[in-house]
Amino acid sequence: MAKDDVVKHDLTVPVHAALTDWEEEIEPIPLPRGGAHGLSADRLKEVVPPVTTLVTDEERITAPYRSVGKMGMITVKDTKKVGTGWVVARRAFFTAGHCVFHPDIGGWIAQAIFLPRYNGVVEKRYIGMTAYSLKGWVEDHDHAYDMGACVITENFADTEPPLTFDTGIIPALKDTAIGYPARPIPGHDFNGKRMWKCVGKLIEIKKGEQSATNNLTDGASGGPWCDNDSNYAVTGLNSNRENDANVLFSPLFDNGFEKLYDTVKGF
Repeated sequence: MAKDDVVKHDLTVPVHAALTDWEEEIEPIPLPRGGAHGLSADRLKEVVPPVTTLVTDEERITAPYRSVGKMGMITVKDTKKVGTGWVVARRAFFTAGHCVFHPDIGGWIAQAIFLPRYNGVVEKRYIGMTAYSLKGWVEDHDHAYDMGACVITENFADTEPPLTFDTGIIPALKDTAIGYPARPIPGHDFNGKRMWKCVGKLIEIKKGEQSATNNLTDGASGGPWCDNDSNYAVTGLNSNRENDANVLFSPLFDNGFEKLYDTVKGF
């Protein structure tokens, strides 16, 4: 298999009752790589911190936020995890590869749900039936292939239209990253129950990844990077950080993204 080949995993349906309980504390999916989940106090002097704010209730029903949701999972170890996803097709959402497969959670997740526009109150639950990632992530743990997708059991509503995306090799120079960060940082009371947006700038492209100014934390994994200058077309996603709390990495979308999309677009 090539690194950009798609790997499939069937999920358990119906979901565990624990996935319907969102009042208790839920352990977030980690943004892998780097010490302390990348929340080091170290800063790159040339990196200007991003502008990060809550997504308002008025914004949540507009593009692109209406198509973003919180992802809940049960692992094979029967533990709860959370991440972020975004609608990409009639019955599919995209997320980070490590939200569907990660050695630290026992490999593939067992169950998944998607809560569109979640803001502390569950308005709708979509149940995952199949998860997908790329060989480069599942077998090689290569962050350049840290992408995943889930197919759900029913169609998304018209209020959750698929987001457009750009698979060009030149990412956006400025983007709005979206997600549900759960680990608080100074100045931002992240708690996993609210959608946040983070406006940052492209830093560099190398080794199949792009980096941008972005301080979203655990739980935001999988959330989209939307191009501010191209009608919010998605050009990346929250994947991982190394040592700087203001810098986040995304795989480039030419590394198997289209194969993932082609696999799920027909459902």
